[in-house]
Amino acid sequence: MDAAVADVDLTSPQTGMDYHSLNAMLNLYDADGNIQFDKDREAAKQFFLQHVNQNTVFFHNLKERLDYLVENEYYEQATIDMYSLDFIQRLNDLAYSKKFRFQTFLGAFKYYTSYTLKTFDGKRYLDGLAAYSAVNFGHGNPRLLDAARAQLDRVTLTSRAFVNDQLGPFAAALAALTETEMVLPMNTGAEAVESAIKVSRAWGYRVKGVPAERATIIVASGNFHGRTTTIISFSDDPSAHDDFGPFTPGFRTVPYGDAAALREAMDETVVAVLLEPIQGEGGVVIPPESYLPDVRAVCDLSLIPHLRAHETLSD
Repeated sequence: MDAAVADVDLTSPQTGMDYHSLNAMLNLYDADGNIQFDKDREAAKQFFLQHVNQNTVFFHNLKERLDYLVENEYYEQATIDMYSLDFIQRLNDLAYSKKFRFQTFLGAFKYYTSYTLKTFDGKRYLDGLAAYSAVNFGHGNPRLLDAARAQLDRVTLTSRAFVNDQLGPFAAALAALTETEMVLPMNTGAEAVESAIKVSRAWGYRVKGVPAERATIIVASGNFHGRTTTIISFSDDPSAHDDFGPFTPGFRTVPYGDAAALREAMDETVVAVLLEPIQGEGGVVIPPESYLPDVRAVCDLSLIPHLRAHETLSD
């Protein structure tokens, strides 16, 4: 199953250089004063020939690869069992049919050092990943995928400045599903949170009567809602927060999972409570079972409306 590592000359036959040296030449101009993009492309090619191919575990077919990954506890059998082997094979074949090749060394190097599935010792490559974070863990429902492909063949995206025949039914169905009165589709989770902040503040000033520039939004410790300047203003993660100030005011932090602390933090300036039902940035943090109902009760008591900012990455 493992591919043997051959004793080969790890240099480019065209230049006699390894991929690190080829990549370094991108910083040097050629005799005509031009950036040597061809050296970068050659570096990407040699990175595969000299490193990736020789350090990738070889499997004869898809089933053998999946069986190995399950047996060695890289993947869970329950997840694989959600789909037929034929469906997984078709996705695999579709991906390979695109004949994707990295055009830059940096892109290839970043992908293989950060995103591919490696052996537990970190030395061999096992499987590629389509993306990162939550994108990798969606269910990939075949019906939804087929519907998405059909829509992409028709039209991919239209601005809300133009009327189309999909937004209305989508908004109505989503509002019914989430038991809300209105929905506002956004492109990213950070945009959804930023929009929720704006809507909440506007409601506070126009409806609740909060004095101008005094609106307060209560957030939870350990949160992660995005990386915009406003959102990192209420982050307590040093990597997301430190050295990026000055920060946006108007936020008050309470311990996650502590409804009593939330109750104590409420006052006449509070226009919203912003939190994650389950935190997932620093590990999976599940609050007490009574937490969300208690938060809802505190908000109802303070006449805070029910506003949700969802980020749906995959299904």
